Amino acid sequence: MKNENEKYPDFLFHYTSIENLALILKNKTIRFNSLIDVDDPDEIRTSDTEGMGKYCYCSCWTDKEESIPFWKMYTKDMHGVMIKMKANPFNEQEQTLSYYNNKKAFKTYIPKEIFNENNTIVMPTVSFLRKVNYSDEKKVKVFDKLEKNEKGSYDFEANFSDIGKFKSKSWEFQSEWRYSIFVVPYDYENGNILINYSSQRFGCHKYYYDIKISDDAFNNIEIVLGPKMNDGEKLLVETICQKYAPNAKITESKIKIR
Repeated sequence: MKNENEKYPDFLFHYTSIENLALILKNKTIRFNSLIDVDDPDEIRTSDTEGMGKYCYCSCWTDKEESIPFWKMYTKDMHGVMIKMKANPFNEQEQTLSYYNNKKAFKTYIPKEIFNENNTIVMPTVSFLRKVNYSDEKKVKVFDKLEKNEKGSYDFEANFSDIGKFKSKSWEFQSEWRYSIFVVPYDYENGNILINYSSQRFGCHKYYYDIKISDDAFNNIEIVLGPKMNDGEKLLVETICQKYAPNAKITESKIKIR
């Protein structure tokens, strides 16, 4: 689901290894990992749970082009690549859900197979592309009401839209944008959401989701070579692109560093 009030950049950037680039280009997919796997371990915590954030699956990008800290942190000492793609490089489609928007169709970038997955429910109120906000004061609270009913399950009122949207100011240099999907286990037989609140992976239906890149975005992808890449690594990237993404534009990093 789009956030109509958010102004998106034209392009976003993602730093990764040559190995991951090969998988992205071969499969034409972007991987969404649980927040339990991101670099800030506090992100899965909310003010009222230890691990609610693990049900938020994200792909992390930035609007900063060519950043030395990013090269150092995410590309094995600057020997990886930076991927440049247009914002929202996925196929938009219409979806209808029995539990949302009075069963009216809405537009989304989340594939139908994720909505239709057995034993899960997707929260469509979480915006698909969000800019991360940085604050040392904001404490995300999920549940306005959480009560155990006579059946032994829980009745609750909750806001999932802030999960994965806030980080502490120490991460502000990242200028991060995230594609997000919020998926929780669901017992369709009894109509109960099955949430595990711990900081462990228990209760997650999957470790990750892979979403197909649109043909238009894939054909206009740009690959920037890491500042410390050797000739063999550059040749490897060129070979991967020739095989899986012949239209990809390959450029050298503008950063010069020993």
